[in-house]
Amino acid sequence: VSTQSTWASCSEVFRSPQAHILSHWGIVPKKHPLDLSLASSGLIVYSIYFLYPSINHLPYVRGTFLFMTVGSCCFSLYLLYVLKFVLGEFCIVCTSFHICNFTMLFLIWRDYVSGSKPKKQSQK
Repeated sequence: VSTQSTWASCSEVFRSPQAHILSHWGIVPKKHPLDLSLASSGLIVYSIYFLYPSINHLPYVRGTFLFMTVGSCCFSLYLLYVLKFVLGEFCIVCTSFHICNFTMLFLIWRDYVSGSKPKKQSQK
């Protein structure tokens, strides 16, 4: 599947200055070790999300993850704005990950407000 179309150009998005958001915002210099690409940052975030089911019984984890998903969704809104109004592009990969972020917010929020404690494994 080609990403080189007028309505879905992922390569333009990946080559944009916003693809390395920390240097784009002037927080770190370009090529700095902390100037991670959005893809690298996403890999870290989604790896942490992957841990949630096994650690959500620990104190403060649910609140921390709720805070993290709210932040991710705020960042997704910013990136969707950049995608549409600054770059004038549509990237199916980016949009898919934004959908994942909003889905994670819904799931974590639902778990947080349910107030139910996860069942601990019974030891036999």
